[in-house]
Amino acid sequence: MVRGQFAVPIRCRSCGQAGSVEWDQHCRFEPGIGFRRRLVLVSSGFRNEFASMPSREPKIVCDVCGTVQSEREPA
Repeated sequence: MVRGQFAVPIRCRSCGQAGSVEWDQHCRFEPGIGFRRRLVLVSSGFRNEFASMPSREPKIVCDVCGTVQSEREPA
């Protein structure tokens, strides 16, 4: 992890798979959307379904069971 990034632990609410995600500490403003963080890295066991579309919000999905993770739920 580099300066300006922070890691957040995640755990799948369905199967218990544990991992972490790293976010850019600095938010950017997008007209019509507001402030948004940038997802930097998802640990093994999870994936970002919208990784190839930077204009979309991240959709973090468990590789084990396919459950979409809510970033509002703590690990």
